[in-house]
Amino acid sequence: MKHAKSFLFTILLTGACVSGAHGQGVIGLPYFGLEVGYERLRGIPNTNSLDGIGAGAELNFPMTRGRQEVGLDARAGLDFFRVDGSGHTRHLTMVDAGLRAYSPVQYGLKPYAGVGLGWGRLSDSPQAGPTTTTDTVYFPLEAGIELARGPFSVTPFFRYIVSTDGDFDDFWEAGGKAAYWFDRGMATTVSVTHTDFKGDDRKLGVRVGLLFTF
Repeated sequence: MKHAKSFLFTILLTGACVSGAHGQGVIGLPYFGLEVGYERLRGIPNTNSLDGIGAGAELNFPMTRGRQEVGLDARAGLDFFRVDGSGHTRHLTMVDAGLRAYSPVQYGLKPYAGVGLGWGRLSDSPQAGPTTTTDTVYFPLEAGIELARGPFSVTPFFRYIVSTDGDFDDFWEAGGKAAYWFDRGMATTVSVTHTDFKGDDRKLGVRVGLLFTF
């Protein structure tokens, strides 16, 4: 938790440094994004850490245009990670869609909040014991603030996953995503996410990606 707090402070400080002027952000744009990167899961008994790969895709479409008191985006996403080590393997697949409401840009800041509906599958294969697979319908809740200046944007976020299956525990994520626009049609992204599962299981993900507007 200490490392997570330090990371979040760094994200907020970085955002404060780039928020001085209006720039091109991500929220409120029609876009398709892909990302891939490294994942490390710690806290599982009898293992040092599980390391592997994660990937995601997201489609965003604005439902409102022009100057509105509240903007609204419709989004859909796919997220996957697979980690292994010490004879233990875990992978999680999540697919969801939802709505994201946001405030118009003021001083380079754009706060937002969202809710959705999704399906997830968690598979756990311990070194000793059978593989368990759990499916659930879940509700993703999210909030954050986008800070944009020129071709740069930084978006600290918090996300909470509410599961409808008792065998699939709720969990939360916090992190940030930075974007740099090469032009108005394409950007590169870097994201860092801390995930806190029930118990001592904690995951750190670092991903890079590309984002295309349409």
